[in-house]
Amino acid sequence: MTVDPHYHNRFGDYDPDVDSFASYNWKSKATKEQWDNLIDRMRNVSAAAEWQAVLDDEAPRTLALVNVSHSNMESWLTRAGKHGLVTRTLQYVEPYSGFAHGHTYTGRDNPERLCFTAVAESEDVLDAAEDAYESDDAATKHSRLGELLGFPDCCREHFLENWLDEPSHDPMYEAACNTPSAERVAMTDEYDHVRVTDPSPWVNPMWRYFGLRFITHLPCSFECEASERVAYHRGRLMADQDEAAAHALKSWLDAPFTWSGHNAIAHIRNEAVAAQVNSSPYLQEKRITWRGEHAAGGKVPGKGGAVDGTTVTQ
Repeated sequence: MTVDPHYHNRFGDYDPDVDSFASYNWKSKATKEQWDNLIDRMRNVSAAAEWQAVLDDEAPRTLALVNVSHSNMESWLTRAGKHGLVTRTLQYVEPYSGFAHGHTYTGRDNPERLCFTAVAESEDVLDAAEDAYESDDAATKHSRLGELLGFPDCCREHFLENWLDEPSHDPMYEAACNTPSAERVAMTDEYDHVRVTDPSPWVNPMWRYFGLRFITHLPCSFECEASERVAYHRGRLMADQDEAAAHALKSWLDAPFTWSGHNAIAHIRNEAVAAQVNSSPYLQEKRITWRGEHAAGGKVPGKGGAVDGTTVTQ
């Protein structure tokens, strides 16, 4: 059904200076023992699928964007050569910790710099990416890059409508409101609480702060079918590397959790962890419940769905 976003003075003139960060605490020894090692494996297969999708004929993307540091430069050059990939640095950026919603640019001579790097199979794609990145028009830049990255048209349009307004760099609330199964739980001038009752774990972007996701774009809704198709391809690539980690990732993204954003900080909680990350500076709290309320803590999120080496089942 979707719901209309509610704003009572959305951001005002408040734009706090919050550094990039992302942290979480385990709620119990049992959840830590169950998930601690799996979290790293889930994060690793998700990161690898980012560039592997460029090589996959069924995937819609021709380009990947990665940050290359001094420590992983040699491994990236080896990887590119092994797989016939070409790379090009688009910009030098300041290093950061946690999760960054954007980059701070720096110079080539900065010894701590990260190289914001395009990865593709041909120089023609790199040329197109560089042309898009250097566009003076922000909407043109993001739209063209999104197309090369294989992002669905509907999601690119939603992104341009909701992200280019600079303070709105984490539009999870807007995507929740645009989800067909969304329903409003409560609304006041102090907060707005929306529940999505039938979202798809495949397009769940709300754990991306920790590298846990099947898709790398911001979906227009949590039930976007075009995004699901992208995620199915990505899930197959992940399962080819580590089937158990791919299973675990879908289970994690499907489990009930809550997200709340207020004053540039988001809090995310499921049965296993309580997490915090920098977010949009909403003046009124925005709450999202994924499916339903999670247990207070100490229980391991339930397992659901399956991913194998060739197919993805819902």
